[in-house]
Amino acid sequence: MSVPAIRVKNLTKHFKNKVALAGITFEVQPGEIFGYVGPNGAGKTTTIRILLGSMTPTGGTAEIFGQNVTQDREQLNRTVGFVLEELGLYDRLTAHQNVDYYARLYGLTRDERSERISRLLEQVGLERQGNQAAGAFSKGMRKRLAIARALVHNPSLLFLDEPTEGLDPEGRKAIHDLLESLAQRLTILLTSHNLDEVQRICSRIGILRCGQLLACDTLENLARARDDRGLEITLLTAAPPARLDSILTTLSFLKGYQLDGLSLRIGLSDMAFAPTLLKRLLDEGIAVAEVRPVVRSLEDVYLSLMKGGS
Repeated sequence: MSVPAIRVKNLTKHFKNKVALAGITFEVQPGEIFGYVGPNGAGKTTTIRILLGSMTPTGGTAEIFGQNVTQDREQLNRTVGFVLEELGLYDRLTAHQNVDYYARLYGLTRDERSERISRLLEQVGLERQGNQAAGAFSKGMRKRLAIARALVHNPSLLFLDEPTEGLDPEGRKAIHDLLESLAQRLTILLTSHNLDEVQRICSRIGILRCGQLLACDTLENLARARDDRGLEITLLTAAPPARLDSILTTLSFLKGYQLDGLSLRIGLSDMAFAPTLLKRLLDEGIAVAEVRPVVRSLEDVYLSLMKGGS
């Protein structure tokens, strides 16, 4: 079994009278895009700073590829890349010069820098802008250049803080496509307030509130754990509401329903009753065009957890 890219166990961080992290535990596996979400002040940045070795935890442990982040800072720096709120770019330098500056800091030779910088600028879609000053770049271009800068030393793990904040739809798509291509060879942990974005590109999600990890799993498992059982049924022809009500209210396993034109949403106490429900509707002459399980979005799950619901 491979060593987790990130392993956090009972991690705590106290600031005077404030508890920033209250004993959180989670793992991120190699090759994952892991979404780390929560409201402002939830503890996301504190977690990342501890994992980057720039902040000491009050208690618990944090490991990157099996190494404690408080013990080998030099090795950690070579394993990890990051793009946080400050992009770390110099406006007067060209795109190529920005990446080259960081490549020199990591001790890359001239030949290594030449090959790697060209490849990275091409990968982030800035090969034609290599000789342009970064100060003239759009926000999306600057984000992509910052990612190239963070990858110059070939890290195995990349931290991204709000990678698409403030970008237009085209800029967001460019970043999404880039991250999905990068995940083929490295692990990514990202924070974002854009839950649609997290749902689209992340394989697993950790949800944090007030320093406590409320949930950590795939969206499918998170939705299932929130007791979300039901069907979305599209009727072939309109059914009189009174007739439909007389049929459905006799079913003890029903947890309520909503009818909107030809769309019927039904809550069930157990999905095992779905065949019984459909048979009853058909037997009663209710024509059904399509049936699909209710799919709960990350936003639904997130808001439910923030409210303390199920």
